[in-house]
Amino acid sequence: MDVDKPADLEFVADDFEEGAHDKLDKNIHDRFPLVNPENLAAWRQNAAFILTAIAQEPGDRLLAKYRNSVECEKLLESNTTVMSMILDGPKDGYKNIRLLKLLRPDTEVSKVQLKEYTKDEAITSSKSWEREYVGDAADALWEHIREWYKKAQSPDAGQSFYAKYVAIVQSSGMGKSRAIDEMSKSRFVIPVILRASDSSGYPPSDKPAYEYLIGSNSQRDAFLRSCSFLHALFLQTATVVEGFKDAPDAGQLREYMKKGMQYDFHGECRRNFHEAVETHAKEVYSAVYLPHFPDEQLLPSHDRIDEKLSSENFPLCAAFRTLVKALGQQSLESPKSPKRQKKDTKVDDPFVVLAFDEVHTLTKLVEPPAGSDNQWSRFIELRRAIRGLKKESLFALFLSTSGTLYSISATTSSDGMIHTENFMLPFCELGFDQFALRINFSRLVLLSRVTSVEHLTSYGRPLWRPHYLEWKDSVMDFAVNKLLGGMNYIDGELTDGQKLACLAQRVPIEFLSAHYISHVSDKEKEQVNSHMRVILKVDRGLQTMATTSPSEPILAEAASTIMSRNPGFDPPVALQKILNGFAVHKGELGELIVALLFVIARDTAVRSAVKTERWCSVTALLQSLFCAPYSNFVDTSTGWHFTSKGTKILQESLANTFKESKVYFSHFVKVHEHKVVHVEFLMRLMVRGAAILCGNNQAGTDGIIPFLLNGDKIEQGNIGVILFQVKNDASFTHNPKPEEVRKMNPRSPTIIMHPDIPVIRFFFALSASTPTLQSVIHATSVKTLNGKGYKSYDFWVAGLSPEILSPVMRNTGAWNAVLQASSRWQQVYKGGSDLNIRLRKSMNPGVAAENPFWVNWCDEVTL
Repeated sequence: MDVDKPADLEFVADDFEEGAHDKLDKNIHDRFPLVNPENLAAWRQNAAFILTAIAQEPGDRLLAKYRNSVECEKLLESNTTVMSMILDGPKDGYKNIRLLKLLRPDTEVSKVQLKEYTKDEAITSSKSWEREYVGDAADALWEHIREWYKKAQSPDAGQSFYAKYVAIVQSSGMGKSRAIDEMSKSRFVIPVILRASDSSGYPPSDKPAYEYLIGSNSQRDAFLRSCSFLHALFLQTATVVEGFKDAPDAGQLREYMKKGMQYDFHGECRRNFHEAVETHAKEVYSAVYLPHFPDEQLLPSHDRIDEKLSSENFPLCAAFRTLVKALGQQSLESPKSPKRQKKDTKVDDPFVVLAFDEVHTLTKLVEPPAGSDNQWSRFIELRRAIRGLKKESLFALFLSTSGTLYSISATTSSDGMIHTENFMLPFCELGFDQFALRINFSRLVLLSRVTSVEHLTSYGRPLWRPHYLEWKDSVMDFAVNKLLGGMNYIDGELTDGQKLACLAQRVPIEFLSAHYISHVSDKEKEQVNSHMRVILKVDRGLQTMATTSPSEPILAEAASTIMSRNPGFDPPVALQKILNGFAVHKGELGELIVALLFVIARDTAVRSAVKTERWCSVTALLQSLFCAPYSNFVDTSTGWHFTSKGTKILQESLANTFKESKVYFSHFVKVHEHKVVHVEFLMRLMVRGAAILCGNNQAGTDGIIPFLLNGDKIEQGNIGVILFQVKNDASFTHNPKPEEVRKMNPRSPTIIMHPDIPVIRFFFALSASTPTLQSVIHATSVKTLNGKGYKSYDFWVAGLSPEILSPVMRNTGAWNAVLQASSRWQQVYKGGSDLNIRLRKSMNPGVAAENPFWVNWCDEVTL
């Protein structure tokens, strides 16, 4: 029954589900079976451990500081009322303790309504485009265009391509539109923004173009509109450049299109331009293209239509040649871009580039009329019109996300078959870390500096840095909004896709990619489309797609915010649904489980700290990972000193040894190479808030969490590590195997540099039937084989038990279900030019030892 409310204490509203208190009370009594409820002296003696267990039971509702029995002892000594409530617990239960306000974190910020960021994002983007362009994506894109244009011009290969166009596919904020704008400074680019008229974003919509192309009411109408639109577009561009005072160059055309542009509308020049295009398109529709394609019974996909597209008298070719004549025959190089090497572009390069942004608005398939099986889309008909320009010096770009990748890349012929051999490879290598506040370890590197929001937003895609500079205080909420795909409330009901997006930012979740692209899970496409997942590579035949959620600190922190504040987010339940309902690689699930346990413990420890840093102490992390009284056991345990002469016990306790430590990680990355398991790489990854999961088949160690032993300085001599090995194998029981623990050798490879920096090692035997947490005992005769000594605190964790592991208490069944659900990486980084490969590697920072995985954001490692 409830006890009377003490006068000196306040309570919060009961936020537990019906029946939860009874279950939690039973757990407390079950965990202390040897304490007789009638023996008040014994109950008082164990009161601190009981209060610690209560603080752990409800998951993260109560302050994590009270998961430490020492803090509980202090509270009970100073507050006799709380002690009385503990002593009355066997009779009255512990409900009121769970509702004590003094045990609760500040809830004022627990429910945060997010802003509508679309307008803010557009304003920020518009301002960022005025800043100097950073990165090599524009150059890589031009190389990609040249490569495929040259192949299309080849007499042998030219006819095998449906049309001369490439899709630019990537997730939001990676710089697709900005790369094209940068390229337009030195190449003749005609931009068309097909954003819906009633939507916002930057660049803003070319509304007349969108409304004209979207307004078709049949497949034939869509085809004729596409032809007439392109015809009018070419002639209107010719009219504009003929009006330039000087000989036209690419930079002039770009300035004309951008003049007066704001975040939500174009300037007068561009508005007049597209209004004139629309007016002229309507005229040539009737005057030119209806007579040229008079047979209303022939669908545009018919072979006779294709023959007309390929003929010399196709009117669209004449319109394009008028534009070429107006532009003149000078090089496409802009005199404003002296850094670019001059080159004759008449033969090898396209003279004009058409760039269609937000092309997904045209890709929706239209159901055919009754009796027909011929599906069509407005995009297919636009592409068909461009096919008629195969012999011209023109190249088209279509900007998209993976959600429309297949529909803008594959070709449907008149026989209804899908062909993937006759289109050009999509471009996705836009790079990463362009705005990174680059770290140089020859200088002072401080944890307090690299954990600042300013630093977090400098890493990853170019979206974050401009937003931080413009809206400093709201950048975290903005990141939450982007990660959730535009959801306005972090305490609302989350979809499975949103939960996957959050988990994938914290622990490595890989999709299976051994499927034809048309069969790639829509859920994976959704992750790229709406939840910031990055495309690393699409193969030549569009048969596979490699995606990842790379190390992006601001998104990892955003995911932490969502997971911590959303009451319906249960990580193991979400992971279980993902493993069962998504085409993801299950891999070594034990490693994933332990990584998630550490991530949840980290969030609890950081949120419960008095200060607002993103780091916590090693002891706080372990107190949040283990339940009382096991957390106290870990604190008071002693370690071992391994030398070439033998092994001896260390006298100092773990808590005392690591009392000044600082551990900072918000996510795990799975590294491709064992070479990265080295102190030089670990301290650089620490700057990103990244711990590591070792690659498959890397013996000895499965995971590494770096920490600072003392102070704030990140340097070799201050880096310690938590090492863990995970086995989901029943042959590993509750009986420790010291030799297995010793395989996690911190000096071989060079995980730590100095033998006096102690490490902590955990061996998780998850399938053990008898739950236990023990300190591992080593024989004093054990010697280090390589002569390199080290100090270590070693523990054997058996089972996945709520009695031992604090995060498991919330939903034991889900954790066990995940446990039961239990490719060569180099291939992703092959294919394309050297620049493409370098940018692709930069988009997955810190996972291999090669320089491109690091150079954008920190100094080079020399081993």
